[in-house]
Amino acid sequence: MTFRDALKMYRKQAGMSQTDLAKALSVGRSTVAMWETGDREPGFDTLGKIAAVLGVPSSALIDDETKVEVKPSIPADYPEITMIARAGKKMSPERRADMLQMLKIAFPEAFKDD
Repeated sequence: MTFRDALKMYRKQAGMSQTDLAKALSVGRSTVAMWETGDREPGFDTLGKIAAVLGVPSSALIDDETKVEVKPSIPADYPEITMIARAGKKMSPERRADMLQMLKIAFPEAFKDD
């Protein structure tokens, strides 16, 4: 599966529009559209952000031909983040999107750069 196909599939599974994803990543909707048409590809750091927003491992977004194992980089001194990530893995994409939205509402200062 190509990056553009995986991105579109996981975005839809998360119940997000291109605009929703763009806002979550602080990019323009046209950027997301170009990723999904294959006219553009994100950088490695952005790939990790996309994966985090969609609740999938970064490796799920990489083309099968170039797939590598990408390990999440959650600092060991933040065990709460690990706990939240584990809970998110047990949720449907819709529930993960709900959880993210609740966190953004409860802690707007933590998400002001998003």
